[in-house]
Amino acid sequence: MSTLITGCAGGIGLTLTQKLLEKGEKVIGVDSFITGSESNMHSVFAHPNFTLISMRIEEAELTETLKDETLKIIYHLACPTGVENLSLIPEEMITSLTLGTMNILRIATDHKCPILLASSSEVYGDPQEHPQKESYPGHVLTTSVRAPYQEGKRMTETIGAMFYRKYGTQVKIARIFNCYGPNYSEKDIRVVPKFIKLALNNEPLPIHRDGETRRAFIFIDDLLEGFKAILEKGEMAEPYNVGCPDAVPIEALAKLIIQLTGSKSQIISAPPPEDEPRFRVPDVDKLKGLGWSMQWTLAEGLEKTIAFFKEYISQRDS
Repeated sequence: MSTLITGCAGGIGLTLTQKLLEKGEKVIGVDSFITGSESNMHSVFAHPNFTLISMRIEEAELTETLKDETLKIIYHLACPTGVENLSLIPEEMITSLTLGTMNILRIATDHKCPILLASSSEVYGDPQEHPQKESYPGHVLTTSVRAPYQEGKRMTETIGAMFYRKYGTQVKIARIFNCYGPNYSEKDIRVVPKFIKLALNNEPLPIHRDGETRRAFIFIDDLLEGFKAILEKGEMAEPYNVGCPDAVPIEALAKLIIQLTGSKSQIISAPPPEDEPRFRVPDVDKLKGLGWSMQWTLAEGLEKTIAFFKEYISQRDS
């Protein structure tokens, strides 16, 4: 039996792949490398229990490719991401999150295996309620530049719940808040890997609104423990916030990364992206009710992430 991971080249997907392979499990990874990088996956390519399918998840051919496989579980993590990409590849985002999600859910239904859908704090838009409970419907604008990702993630949840009600598909939903850690691609443009790469090169770190924007950062190991709790104890088709219950100002994040890298980088002011929310932080009582708790501090997680990027850059440049 194999575990299917869509978006296997992303930071979450690759870390999950590595951990499962270390346990002796078989993994089938699917990725189109729109925002991920094949070079980031050198650690698993040669593993005898790993199979890569380089394909868009909405392609009908994927179903045919997997028809003879016996799937144990599906982690549906695939979606092009990154704030700058909202204006560059919005069609790829919304197509992956809607048509791609439907295709993967059909595969889960056909194989009669459970599926974990990776949703996002983006479903809350620019929230007016803090912290955000899973019952909060969000504050979103359907025509904004962020809508292909925000509405796409909302549709991911809607489609998953529909499949559970209509077909009995074993759907679990995780709403992820700003995960970071090793294995994120050098191409990744989210704030933690972006700031680390800039700091290691002693380049300026841009912040918006004088650093008042706040985010709740969760280290990858804590996130995966959240996945485990949801899969083992969570209710079907019920969303669970997975994140840190304490929000950090982006300026404080930048200062901490500069300190931990020993960088000479300066913090500079930059105009915020269109429709950027100021503040998101999850209410995680629902997830704690499943026995989950955070184990990693931000400084501990950043130290491990920085070490990864230092080694990655050293190997790349050698």
